[in-house]
Amino acid sequence: MRTALLTALCSTMALAAPAKSVVALLPPAAPDDDLRGFGMMLEARASELIEQSGKFSELHIKQVLSMADAEGLPANELSDAKNAASARTFLGADRVVTLTLASDAKGMTLTGTIVDAKKSTPFTAKLPITWPEALTQGSEAVAKAVLATEKASLPKKALAQPESKSPEALRLLSQCYAIVIRQPLGIDNPAVLNGEELDGASALCEKALTNDPLLKFAGAVLALSRAITGDAAGATKALAGLTATDDMVEPYTLARFWMVTRFQSNEDGLASLKDVLKKHPGELIALSYLADTQGLLNDHPASQASWNEYLAQVPSSPFAYGRLSKALARQNKHDDAIAAAKKGLELAPSSRSARLELGSRYIDANKLDDAIATLSELKDAKGEAVLRLGFAHWLKGNVDAAAPLFQKALDTATAPGEWRTRGRAQYNLALVAAKKGNANAAKAALTASMQTGYKVRSVDPSLEKIAKEVERAEFQKAAPADAGGGVKLSLMPKESSLLPFDPAGEPDLTRKKDAAPQGFVIYKF
Repeated sequence: MRTALLTALCSTMALAAPAKSVVALLPPAAPDDDLRGFGMMLEARASELIEQSGKFSELHIKQVLSMADAEGLPANELSDAKNAASARTFLGADRVVTLTLASDAKGMTLTGTIVDAKKSTPFTAKLPITWPEALTQGSEAVAKAVLATEKASLPKKALAQPESKSPEALRLLSQCYAIVIRQPLGIDNPAVLNGEELDGASALCEKALTNDPLLKFAGAVLALSRAITGDAAGATKALAGLTATDDMVEPYTLARFWMVTRFQSNEDGLASLKDVLKKHPGELIALSYLADTQGLLNDHPASQASWNEYLAQVPSSPFAYGRLSKALARQNKHDDAIAAAKKGLELAPSSRSARLELGSRYIDANKLDDAIATLSELKDAKGEAVLRLGFAHWLKGNVDAAAPLFQKALDTATAPGEWRTRGRAQYNLALVAAKKGNANAAKAALTASMQTGYKVRSVDPSLEKIAKEVERAEFQKAAPADAGGGVKLSLMPKESSLLPFDPAGEPDLTRKKDAAPQGFVIYKF
């Protein structure tokens, strides 16, 4: 039965083996931040060279870093053989590439390994100590090694970014890029960013451009940094120095998509990604963002189709099966959704995110015993994963089982971006207290929930009276807190999001677009 369902839900996929091999370059290992930053630039240039061959579908470094975070893998240690093998499975890639850089007074040594399902193939390159020459030679060495696996070769004129004759410009760019590329940039979840850190990164990119105005990669990274921090004028200025011919530079593609969606229209934002995919169908991050944005806009059939297209290119991706399952669940196709999530977990049995997706699909389908059994197997679960397990118990009526899980979720959701998880955990604890008839504890928990900035759209009937008391006593008093007049409400943290989100974490699709900054050019696709 499940096989038939899976066949049906993937009916729009190309079930034959994909024409292109799927490859991912893993973050480089190096003894210091400077050399690691250089390695990140080297990989970015190598990635462009590989993409130009037309032989590969590529997983972008942001997708790799997101996977590492979700699966609890140390991003700076993915060159380790065991971690690399795990990364390949979690990404669904045919091959992953590990890189290690070392340097001395004479030059640099690049050591790499191409890891596939059957073997690991090493390669090495000796590079000069000067960054401009080392960047060109090192990126071409990586690209040649990867291309050789498909009996392909570099084009005669290997043009790619970043490239500069200025060592100082490259050093500044490496520091900027290392910061910006590690920022969370999810579509369906707002991200809490370190504004000061990103402002510093932007300043570094601006200095890089001062040293070399032709370093387009620095302009693209600057545009992305400014866009996600909400500096629309700065992003517009940075984008003005780039053109559509630069859309192979992923930071430019993402920055343009971000700005077009925020200030032009949602439809044009989607069109910008589709335009990129027509020219570069193997650019998987663009396809991923397209599918997620379609889901965010409640066009779940289109999101389903895009995830099927993704799976046609990356048929072993547990991540894509998980996202497909969500698109199906939003259409109330719960059996199909569960089948897709199960497939994702079968591909990567140790994947935290795949197990969390399956447990969530069981909750969506109200199969609470299955949800509890699935989520209980998560090892070292924290934050959101524990909260969902507790919620499954709550829905089943297991109040005593749910309460300590809500508390554990609260205690372990410590990252700045997990403020909504903390808010929901406190809200759920208020539900527990109300259920047990402890009005004081319910009031305290609900107050704490609201102070995180979290607020549900519709309060549970058991908390309606308490919520009104809290709002009246704590949040509607004119007197300031330091005068004894009440508790000050913590503001929602400043977030970066493609579309506006409300305090409960739901997209606000009715809000009017902000006015475009001066100089913003209307893009046509």
